[in-house]
Amino acid sequence: MATCNIRRRNVTRRFGKTAAFAALSTLCLVAFRASALEPAYLAEWPDPQRIAQDFKGIDRLDTLALRVAALTRLNRLVNEMAGDRYYSAGKFPTPDEARVIAAIRAAATPLNAEVEAALDAKAAGADTPFRQ
Repeated sequence: MATCNIRRRNVTRRFGKTAAFAALSTLCLVAFRASALEPAYLAEWPDPQRIAQDFKGIDRLDTLALRVAALTRLNRLVNEMAGDRYYSAGKFPTPDEARVIAAIRAAATPLNAEVEAALDAKAAGADTPFRQ
């Protein structure tokens, strides 16, 4: 998000508090619009860290599974929202989409590692091939 770097004290002395507030608000709005995301739907995209924190399971492993599933779905939604651009070389991802995808992966990577550490690698289940 863009920030406004202007000395508030100097603006306040010249124009008064009301004018200073209006000027700063306008500058921030202009700076924010100048940094609009491409494609536009990313402006309303949720933060991956917040999405992960919203899911609570009945135990730690269930919570991890819910969070990994939510982040996986969020990543797939970026691909689906791209539409035909997803299949066009050089058009997907846009720099903003790449940043969102990287944030999703950054949030999911430690969760995936924690899931793998919690699961027994030598566990045999119903779908495990016969071992001698």
